[in-house]
Amino acid sequence: MTATKPINSSPMMCFVSARRALESCCQAGIRNRRKKVSPLSVVPPNPAVQRDIRDRIEQAFTHLPAKLQVVARLALIEEQPYEEIAGALGISVGAVKSRVFRAVRLLRRKLKRMGVEP
Repeated sequence: MTATKPINSSPMMCFVSARRALESCCQAGIRNRRKKVSPLSVVPPNPAVQRDIRDRIEQAFTHLPAKLQVVARLALIEEQPYEEIAGALGISVGAVKSRVFRAVRLLRRKLKRMGVEP
């Protein structure tokens, strides 16, 4: 008899248990509890209102601190990956994520004060 190495089954067990949990949620109807919106209940956007909201967003963007504004513009508007932004600005990916988070938080506060809410 040859001795065999014990198999580290913890990653496999995690995968199996996660898969079973998902399957049981799906069977119970828990996974997709989002409200279903009828296409008829969606109001077509008003161009004047959209323009007003866009202007308010641009105004809120201009009030951000310069460091946050640059990162937010690259990440949120130009949709560049965090790694590219970090390389271009010479900062860490963590710093990019932190600045995006802070910028979004400030934008939400400012827009809420301006009467723009999602």
